Amino acid sequence: MTPIEMLDQQSERAAALCDRAIKAWGAEAQMRHSMGELAELIVAIEHWFQGRYTAKDEVREEFGDVMSMLSQIQCMHFTPAEVRQAFTRSLDKLEQKLVGHEAKRGGEG
Repeated sequence: MTPIEMLDQQSERAAALCDRAIKAWGAEAQMRHSMGELAELIVAIEHWFQGRYTAKDEVREEFGDVMSMLSQIQCMHFTPAEVRQAFTRSLDKLEQKLVGHEAKRGGEG
């Protein structure tokens, strides 16, 4: 399941919670909180590369926190269609990079 599919599955709940969070803490505070959650995910990934025993659990938890914050950013600033379009463009860029990479590797043999 992709992150977009995860957001779609929880869209009604996420929208309701987003509205509550904005009323409770404000949009700017939630955007800043998103930055903190992204930083925590970066640290967890670094722990994974360091070989820490609990790193996989840490990454999974931080991934969930980041997904929650991404749903709030979407709720505050973007339509689901805009996010899907951006995700599709990102996948297209990845595919282009892979095609180029695979073409270079194929020519090395």
